[in-house]
Amino acid sequence: MHSVWFGEFLGTLVLVLMGNGICAGVILRKSYAADAGWMAITTGWGMGVLCGVLVAQAFGSPGAHLNPAITLAVAVNTGNYSQVLSMWVAQLLGAICGSALMAQIDDNFSHSGYFGVSALGCNPGTKRQIPEVKPIRILDPLMWQLHLKRLIPRQPEKQR
Repeated sequence: MHSVWFGEFLGTLVLVLMGNGICAGVILRKSYAADAGWMAITTGWGMGVLCGVLVAQAFGSPGAHLNPAITLAVAVNTGNYSQVLSMWVAQLLGAICGSALMAQIDDNFSHSGYFGVSALGCNPGTKRQIPEVKPIRILDPLMWQLHLKRLIPRQPEKQR
């Protein structure tokens, strides 16, 4: 699955997901990064660009443009317009998918008040317990999210 198209798609997805993720973390009041400020946002976006480029290169895009303007500038500079349209489509779809994933995470945060769940089964910053589902292992936060979406049933707690 290594191709320029797939590399551009995944690289742009990672860039948008991480960049929007840090912005959401700083803006949302109940998140651990609330009010972290502009330094956290710029550092997060910088890491998002780095990770996006590394992912794009790992999956087959040696140029790792991640931006339609860069793709156009390279095409004008080299005179080779053969991949411009396909790379633009990959970048656009990657950005849409990254934004959709971030919207899903934001929806879960708005619904439950947690971006992540500790292995203790509660938000480490508060004494509140998560209703019904209590994660105790690393995969349990994923199971909890699947339960919230009604993709898996809740397992009843054992009586002690």
